[in-house]
Amino acid sequence: MAKKTKERIGIYAGSFDPLTLGHIAMIKEAAVLVDRLIISIGINPAKKGLFTIPERVDLINNEIQSGALKGIKGCKLEAKSYDCMTVKFAQQVGAAVMFRGLRSANDFNDELGLALTNKDQDSSIKTAFLITDPTLTSVSSSMAKALIKNDGKVSTYLTPAIEKATHNKLQQLKI
Repeated sequence: MAKKTKERIGIYAGSFDPLTLGHIAMIKEAAVLVDRLIISIGINPAKKGLFTIPERVDLINNEIQSGALKGIKGCKLEAKSYDCMTVKFAQQVGAAVMFRGLRSANDFNDELGLALTNKDQDSSIKTAFLITDPTLTSVSSSMAKALIKNDGKVSTYLTPAIEKATHNKLQQLKI
């Protein structure tokens, strides 16, 4: 009888306001390294996002079910929100690794301090840095929103479903 191995769980935390093609690329890279990947949206009352936390969870889950994240083999994907330190959330869900995406050396400098703090809190949970595809280094949620507000092209930033949802939300809020 084959010995059952422990499920490898990872988290990829961010605001995902909205989820971009850069995030999706990172999720696909992380998914080959774990059995289960939780796309984790931290609740920060000090930050006012375009989408509510439940809307972000729904947008991501829709991409998992029928969009750009559908059909990833060998890894169960899910989106969840949390309202504690990211490392505490990782403990709660049994994650062994937290994935972080790096677009530039500046990102590394910012992320290193956070990784060291997390390591100090729980050294058993590792931080893995994933390097962004060079074609996606300029992709950000804020730039995507700015482009939509100004009738710019966002097909290299967002999936069609996320673009439509973002456009509708900006119109709804009259931003």
